Amino acid sequence: MGIVAAAGSYMARWFLCFMGLENYPVFRSGGRLVNYLKNKELSGDAFEALTAYVKDAARNLETFSEKYGPGMYQGEGKYKMLLALSKMNFIELASENMEKQLLKNGLGAFLGEGV
Repeated sequence: MGIVAAAGSYMARWFLCFMGLENYPVFRSGGRLVNYLKNKELSGDAFEALTAYVKDAARNLETFSEKYGPGMYQGEGKYKMLLALSKMNFIELASENMEKQLLKNGLGAFLGEGV
């Protein structure tokens, strides 16, 4: 929601830069992703999988934001979006079914979409 407040919509490019993944698959040391991994050891393969999920989730959210537009981020829409996101896990956010799941989690009724 910080990106939405600053830019008016969700921007995957900004999020990936904050995470240190602006040049995905290359990870920039010092990106915020390391803050979420404190005291966690991941193998190289596990880290690569994690960064792929981060990239896919970011792009999915941007696609959703572009499709459903600014009305989703005004007034009650921000609350509904956060509530719908909180019902999902990270793998679901990165999946091809992310849009369908967000709509099912309450955004469909709010946005006037049949689910």
